[in-house]
Amino acid sequence: MITQDQLEHELQEYVRRLKGGVTLTLPWPPSMNTYWRTFQGRMIISAKGRDYRKAVAEQVLIQRGAKHYTGKLRVQIEAFRPDNRRRDLDNLLKAVLDGCTHAGVWEDDSNIVDLRIYWAESIGGMLKVKVSEVMNDEALKVKWFSGSKGTVGIAKVKTFDGDIEYRISPVDGFLEHMDVQQIVAWGAWFPIEAGEALFVEET
Repeated sequence: MITQDQLEHELQEYVRRLKGGVTLTLPWPPSMNTYWRTFQGRMIISAKGRDYRKAVAEQVLIQRGAKHYTGKLRVQIEAFRPDNRRRDLDNLLKAVLDGCTHAGVWEDDSNIVDLRIYWAESIGGMLKVKVSEVMNDEALKVKWFSGSKGTVGIAKVKTFDGDIEYRISPVDGFLEHMDVQQIVAWGAWFPIEAGEALFVEET
């Protein structure tokens, strides 16, 4: 029987070892109104937009995020407001997605088949962007554990090539099917031996 203390220890130990993908911290983007400008009747990227592209490219280089993904991708963006003023989330997407394309994170933003953006609870003036390839992995079984730090899910996963793995991730605990997707897509590796013991078939 795995105790809550052991689960929290495994979470702390493995949560940073996300399978595949990359996590990037990027600067706050310019608004759509300032990202574009009109020149001789055409819409072009403004000087502010070009500066943002350059800043993203520098961060991608520093953080070794130029993966040049060509397959289907999941992208999750956590937006940390620079202040408490009201803003529209969809106003942030164009600049950061274009910046990541230009910096070589992926070949084209048409590769993105699953896109999520949400507000962080704290102020920070930055974006945290998680990117992972869609591998058609499947959660066979999931166990849920609640503790002082919230809800944690551990999934027995059948990978796209038929292997069995175990993954662990904190979840929102709001919609189960989305929590399962969170574990499969973003979960960290959970030790095989511990996973087998956790999901042992009852006789």
